[in-house]
Amino acid sequence: MRPSIFSILIMALFGNLPAPGQTIFNGFPEWISSAQGQYATGLGIADVTGDGWDDIIVANGNDILRQRVMVYYNNGDGTFPTTPSWNSGDVDYHGHLAVGDINGDNLPDAAVSIFLGPAGFTQPGGVKVYFNTGGQLESLPSYRSADSMFTFSCALGDADGDGDLDLAVAGGQPYNIGIGPYQTYGRIYYNENGALQPLPGWQSQELMGAMDVDFADMDGNGFLDVIFASHLTPNYIYLADNQGQISTSHSWNSQDADYHANSLTIAELDGNGFLDLIISDNDQLGGQGKYKAYLFGAPPAGQSAPGWFSATGGYGSAVLAEDLTLDGKPDLLTGRWWGRVELYQGAGNSFTTNPAWFSGTTSVIEAFELRDVDQDGRMVRRDTVNVAADSIQVVYLRNSGVETIHSVTLNGQPLFAGTDYCAVPGRQWLSFKSPLLSGDQLIVVYEISVDRDLAVTNWDSDIGNYLFYNQTNPPVGIAAQPTGAFGEFELFQNYPNPFNPETAISFQLSPRGQAANSLVSLKVYDVVGREVATLVAENLAAGSYTYRWVAKGLAGGVYFYRLEAGNFTQTRKMLLIR
Repeated sequence: MRPSIFSILIMALFGNLPAPGQTIFNGFPEWISSAQGQYATGLGIADVTGDGWDDIIVANGNDILRQRVMVYYNNGDGTFPTTPSWNSGDVDYHGHLAVGDINGDNLPDAAVSIFLGPAGFTQPGGVKVYFNTGGQLESLPSYRSADSMFTFSCALGDADGDGDLDLAVAGGQPYNIGIGPYQTYGRIYYNENGALQPLPGWQSQELMGAMDVDFADMDGNGFLDVIFASHLTPNYIYLADNQGQISTSHSWNSQDADYHANSLTIAELDGNGFLDLIISDNDQLGGQGKYKAYLFGAPPAGQSAPGWFSATGGYGSAVLAEDLTLDGKPDLLTGRWWGRVELYQGAGNSFTTNPAWFSGTTSVIEAFELRDVDQDGRMVRRDTVNVAADSIQVVYLRNSGVETIHSVTLNGQPLFAGTDYCAVPGRQWLSFKSPLLSGDQLIVVYEISVDRDLAVTNWDSDIGNYLFYNQTNPPVGIAAQPTGAFGEFELFQNYPNPFNPETAISFQLSPRGQAANSLVSLKVYDVVGREVATLVAENLAAGSYTYRWVAKGLAGGVYFYRLEAGNFTQTRKMLLIR
């Protein structure tokens, strides 16, 4: 639960937990992409094509070769081709990437860090964005930062509390070869009306050798903060004040014997309501190379040492914390260069010191993403947030493993993504354009998954990227719950999607719920929330229904269809292509 800013009434409960020792992932991946000489680095998962199925985005190159960004399209059943479905038209020394709707059209865009310029270590890189043009990314990025820096990682989040996604960049070059400066300032490029500014609107006061960056509400004041994981300098947290302005001076820094961070992940480990910071260290250039966690029992301030270390070290790289064992405690997925995928199980206020599971494969692991790409473990949750303090912008959903947001209503009025709030695929927070006030009631209907699959990028050019399908069999208490809104109804993805100009929308009303035999409304809205069509407005009995919609005279783009029945609401999006 988030600390003392709002209370959350959860309208659904998990059932029994998985049996101890149940297999989560097999030892070997079920999907391996064709290697094709790619040095795969950055990784993102989002529904690029708009067909309702998540796709895999990979940035290649690292500091070895200038290569392309690639997308593997989901086949519509959770499987993927072994060769990319889309390739960028340009090449670069790509680092990590971040995925989210930057320009507010409800289509995911891809921001990519460029570690080195075309001349390699004698030229710094920058950051760029491939915008989604209506079912695929543009061939050439239409945004590039006007300044340059060595950057291996970037992140999307609402840095100024205005309901759109801004871009944070981690800058630093750990090898200290070629041209400097090897340390630089943390940067945030603000989003103004859907357009990222060419120069950073925020810079840290401190120089750092940052290798990773992310956003999270670390102090629980209802605004996102920014976190940097660094090499040769401390790890830093910069907190936002109660007006949503992130301080340029750090509020907290790590206190370690040495600093060799590679990647970071955020989770609430010790049950006190404050998020904690987990870091992977890499001993290629020094240190012990252990995984470690900094635990916070109050807003991060001053400096502190880790409260947990892994027992062993090495070339630490990818880390990702999530409750995969379904016991209510986050677990930690870890990777190393020339190493295994490993799982440290949540225990006490942190994790076991040795992995509870490891893969049968070894590779040069770089990045992880968890998502239910085959949609075999999804279920709907409904959170009611009773706001207890004025002027908060960020709300965390109660359940992790978020897959998609179905609907958001504020005091009974629908809110729309891209217009009224923003989110990042797979993340647990929503950030709103207008401040939430004391007494407001927010209702969010969303899908989670208890069966998220693990994607892995590898920068061994002889080994492809991996996908480990989650083998968890949800226990009866979970699996018995319908994917519709708690048995009231289920609104299905339209078919075909994308479409031009005709599609079919289906839904089901359960005889067990109050939605049946009540007034049912099925309406279509454009991206800014204007109603463009009413397909149903009548009382309907329990049963299954399909309605045909022809989008005559409408421009191509994202549209939403919303089903309301009784006290329940569900929204999905669809993509019209012209």
